[in-house]
Amino acid sequence: MRVERIRGDFPPLAKYTYLDSASTGLIPKTSYEAVKSFIDEYYSEGENWDYVLESVVECRRLFSSLIGAEFKEIAILPNVSTALSLVALSINFKKNDNVVAASSNFPTNLDIWFSLRRRGLFKEVRLAEGLEDDIEKLIDDETKVVSIDAVGWLRGYAYDLKRLAAKAHEHGALFISDIFHAAGVIPLDLHRLDIDIAMCGSYKWLNAPPGAAFLYVKEELLDKLAPPVLGWMGTRDSVINRMLRGEPLFESMFDAENPEPSGDASRYELGTWPSITVIGLRASLQYHLNLDEAEKHRHVTSLATYTREQLKEMKLEIIDEQNPQVSGIVSFKAEKPLILAENLKRAGIVVSARPGLVRISHHFYNSYADVEKLLTALKKRQTK
Repeated sequence: MRVERIRGDFPPLAKYTYLDSASTGLIPKTSYEAVKSFIDEYYSEGENWDYVLESVVECRRLFSSLIGAEFKEIAILPNVSTALSLVALSINFKKNDNVVAASSNFPTNLDIWFSLRRRGLFKEVRLAEGLEDDIEKLIDDETKVVSIDAVGWLRGYAYDLKRLAAKAHEHGALFISDIFHAAGVIPLDLHRLDIDIAMCGSYKWLNAPPGAAFLYVKEELLDKLAPPVLGWMGTRDSVINRMLRGEPLFESMFDAENPEPSGDASRYELGTWPSITVIGLRASLQYHLNLDEAEKHRHVTSLATYTREQLKEMKLEIIDEQNPQVSGIVSFKAEKPLILAENLKRAGIVVSARPGLVRISHHFYNSYADVEKLLTALKKRQTK
């Protein structure tokens, strides 16, 4: 992979050793230029509404290509929390049902389930403390949902999604995955993995501005899950559906008293999208699709494996060093992670401090030189 050519598209890399894409990904030059051009035109001419709508459609199309899905299975929402909340409230729970989740899930993929349990929608949330074996042991015929992050946000463990989806389906449960830390760095084919529902935000590994998230709903589930609320962008007669049908956008009134849900995943879209984010997201997704997904992942895997090996030689305790599948995240235990991360930042190296650990995240634009700078800085602090 021609990393040096790619690095020129991300100006912060000329200033810092940036190993923190699990917090916020860097946006490429093409995304910046697209947003700037849009804002300049907005300032001087007013908003190009038609282009915004076209960009929403294009973002759905590009993201569906990235994750092995169909256009009709993708919706765009403000964030992952909104996407998961709407889906969770679409599920017809029974009093004795349970939801199985992993304790390693990001709070988004835990808070929602516990809040619904407190409202009495189902009996319990079962938390798996371990990996696939432990998750599978909690699934039974009363399990309605198995909801697992594709990659753990702290430890970087990449779960075997196909295996877990098969186990969920064996018991008639839905399999939901937050793919925020996977899409853009790990090749995905949601149809092959047989995932029912998935969510992903814009601003980490997809390298786009914040303010948008994708929702994937398997086609055969669309008519089985009724959105808890319906917004004007989620109807069959939305402005985007009118545009796609070649109709004038505002020639006739909308039937607000008897709205019908859109025939695709856009039924979960509520209102107007953040236009600036959508413009940047479109360019960032195109940037990703111009790169080879397998090559990106091989590069990230190589960097992460090297980092893990070198940290072990330094006698640092790696979290989940047994991980058979490599994500972009490598974490190690630290007594004072906040202080260590701050010291590294002063040295021009950006990582994340998280509870009890320091998290290093490698993306396709990182190099072995980045890793060596980090290792050198850590070794200096070991000798002090």
